[in-house]
Amino acid sequence: IFNIVVSVVLFPFIGVLARATQRLVPERVSAKKKATTAYIDPRQYSIPSVALTEAFRELLNMGRAAGEMLELSRQALVENNPTVIPRVLERENELLDPVSVQLEDFLSKLLRTELSEQQQQRALQIKGLVTDIERVGDQNENLVEEAQRKMDEQIPFSPEAVTELEQLFRHAEKTYGAALEALETGDHARAEQACRLEDEFDHMYMEARNAHIHRVEAGVCAPEADFTFI
Repeated sequence: IFNIVVSVVLFPFIGVLARATQRLVPERVSAKKKATTAYIDPRQYSIPSVALTEAFRELLNMGRAAGEMLELSRQALVENNPTVIPRVLERENELLDPVSVQLEDFLSKLLRTELSEQQQQRALQIKGLVTDIERVGDQNENLVEEAQRKMDEQIPFSPEAVTELEQLFRHAEKTYGAALEALETGDHARAEQACRLEDEFDHMYMEARNAHIHRVEAGVCAPEADFTFI
């Protein structure tokens, strides 16, 4: 599960969002609607500046939901809490998936209107981030499915493994949160912090991975946990 937690899930979105924070300046977002877009409307095509602002608010809604899903995934995998799994799947299927489709379609149509070069660049950046955040949701879905398998098959984790997974999750959440906050506020210092946190995570991951391999070789960790952890 460690491989799914780190290699498949945590690495892809941390770097993307951390770097993206240095390119976009967002507006603050309010409460999201469930299972549909909250801000975008085809009538906004006639005023590109408004369309881009509302698209970005929609993106932030998605970003916050994905961050919440990461915390719920941690609870499922590290704390063996099955009650949070339906919440992750619901947010993925009823929020991130449908909103990402609608938002990408909205941006594609907006790009076919008369936009300035700067507006085109911003629309493309937002569209790219929609894909990245939706991928975070997909990967959180994978995480809770692996957590369910871990519980169903009673795959044991050593105390050391649990501690390392907890630390990695917490650091990933911190990095993701810094990146999302930088996007929302346009704070370049916060964006730089997110990038530094990403570098720290890389180092933490390699240390945890090597420690796990040593534990398996020493018989401390069960072999059946190898796929789950590495």
